[in-house]
Amino acid sequence: MTTASNSQITSFRWYKNGTTAISQPVKRKVGTGSDLGAASLHADATLSSGDYLELKCTNDTSASTITVQNLYLYVMGMIMA
Repeated sequence: MTTASNSQITSFRWYKNGTTAISQPVKRKVGTGSDLGAASLHADATLSSGDYLELKCTNDTSASTITVQNLYLYVMGMIMA
């Protein structure tokens, strides 16, 4: 990921239905705007019909733009009896 400014703290967090946080935020500092780096996070959630997951990326330092260049997501479902 890159940012439009230097020394930016970014956060990634999973949400259920867009509002309920289901993980702790994973933070990463982008030292210079062109730094490349990685972040990894994990969350468990029980979903019902109509529920959805949302990954939010925020800049905790300023309103500077964050650009995620590559993203890999893996979601696994299990039938609950």
